[in-house]
This record gives sequence, C-alpha cells and structure tokens, in this order.
Amino acid sequence: MQPSPYLSLIENKQFLTILETIKAMHGDVYDLLESAQVPDQLFDFGEDSYLLTSRVVAFFQLLEQRVDNATLIKIVQISAQKNVLQLIQQLPINNDITLQQALQLFFDYNFRSSPQSNFFIKTLFNRQFLCRETLFINEKAMPVMELYLIALLEALVSALCKINHRCQSILLQSEKFKLCQQLSQNKQLTIYTEQQYTAIELSEADLSTLMTTNIAPLITLSNEQNSKKLRTIAGALYYVLPLYLSNGRPNIEFSAQLCGVSSRTLMRRLREEGYTYTGLLDVLIISLAKQYLQNPHYSITEVAFAVGYPYPNHFTRFFKKMEGMTPKQYRKNE
Repeated sequence: MQPSPYLSLIENKQFLTILETIKAMHGDVYDLLESAQVPDQLFDFGEDSYLLTSRVVAFFQLLEQRVDNATLIKIVQISAQKNVLQLIQQLPINNDITLQQALQLFFDYNFRSSPQSNFFIKTLFNRQFLCRETLFINEKAMPVMELYLIALLEALVSALCKINHRCQSILLQSEKFKLCQQLSQNKQLTIYTEQQYTAIELSEADLSTLMTTNIAPLITLSNEQNSKKLRTIAGALYYVLPLYLSNGRPNIEFSAQLCGVSSRTLMRRLREEGYTYTGLLDVLIISLAKQYLQNPHYSITEVAFAVGYPYPNHFTRFFKKMEGMTPKQYRKNE
C-alpha cells in the first residue's frame, strides 16, 4: 500500500470530550497526553483546533494498556454519546429527511479533516451496512479505535431515530472483537472480523425512516476548500503546530516524529507542496503573533512565549526581520 500524501487530522472538539470523560472518572489524562505526545495546551486552544490522528491513536493505545476493559468501554460509550449529541445540535434547520440522508449530511459536515476515511451505505452479506473505510496505520491500536467508531455509529443512529438502536451485525477490520462484543447489549450480535470496513448493520426500514431533525446540508464551497487545505501536509502542520509552540520553536525532527515519518520524508513532501519547513513555521508564527498582538491584554513577553520564543528580544528580532517593524510598532499601527 502506497503511503498517503496527506496527514489525517481529528477535530479537537471530539477528543476533548473523551478527555473530560476520563477526568470525570478520575483518570490521569495529563500523564497519558504527555506519553502520547499530545500537548495539554489543547485545553487552551479549544474546540476549533486540530490534532494529528497519529497522536490520538497513540493516546488510545496507551489508554487501553492502563485501564481494564470495563472502564475503557464506559469511557468510549459515554464519550461517543456526548459527541453525537453535541455534533447534531450544531447542525440547524428543520427538514423532513430519511435516516440515510441524515447520516450522510452528518458525516459530510463533521468529518472533513480525515482524508483517509469514507462513510457510505453498502450491501454486504445481503444486508445493508453503514460503513467507514479507514486506513488504520497502527494495527495495535485498531481494536480500541474501532470500539469508539462502533459506539459512535450506534449512538448516532439512536439519537437520530430517538430509539435505543441495537444492531444485529457489525464488521471489524481488526481480528480482535472482544471489546466490541462487550460493548453491545445484543447477545445475538454477529461479528465479522478482518473485513475491509468498520460497519454496523442497518435495516432497509431504518434507512428509509422519515424524521424531523435539526440536520441540514451546511457544506459550502468555503468548507470544501478548507477541507482540502487541511488534507495537505503543510495545511495539517499549520493547524497542529500551534499547540506545541509554548514549549519552544519545534524543529523538523520533532514535527517529523509527530507525523510518523522521517525528517527527510517530511522535507520532501513539503517541497512537493511548494514549502520549506522553516518557511512554513515562520509564516505560522508570524500569523499567530499578529493575532496575539491585536489583543492588548497580552504583553510582548507573553506573545513571544506563546509562539515559541522564551526570550522576548529574540522574538522582536525575528518579527522585525519578517515584517520590517517591531511587535510594539505593529501593535501601535493596528
């Protein structure tokens, strides 16, 4: 299989829900975040930021190692239900549509940042399945990632149909099925392992069910363009690296490690997109610095630290080199 020319991202809002659930169950999320190279600054950046999927996968793998199955399932189930309710509420406009149409709209709007994922309805084993085709790079983390996905799909169908949906069959890409078996309340559940997709079975009656829901097609051209930008290596780093800047200006070795590639590969892929690593980082830091400088509540020292410069004089020299004026002059002009 050829490596993807893209980096997959996860929107921070879903991951934050998982962290909040773990914290509510008295789990040490900060130790998990540090071990998985996920910056705890994500709490400050809020729901509109992004994380590399590879870091979230590492987090889930560590979580599986540190808690028992019953606790893991509870965390995943609660998080999936909360995320579904939050995501549905963000899609306004009442409209009578079928469950199948509602599902497609939901995925189109909420999973724009993951280029290696596809949601669709497909006939398999003479039945209808709601499928997600996803390239799982880390096979060890597949069972817990699929556990969350199955919980999310079940919670989504239940929320849309306003019933406690129990699927009759599920498909897993992994050969390990015990976690999903324990998740389901259906003792007659059929599980197909080592499949091409992760999926839950839906009946024809389910899919054609009409409902009045708060989902509407909100995908605009600007959203589609933003999605394409997110999918490039440069675009992904542009969204992810701000979370790490308070620890200092990240070098290319650090960023390559986050992306799961060698430094040479990262440089080559950026070059193919028309960037150098240093140039991309410079543009990112200047853009963030300007945003901070427009807020009078931040001192120059605080701005410098926030964008990776522990010494304000170094930041001032960098800013003047890039913009032809000092941060203080820029703030005055603004």
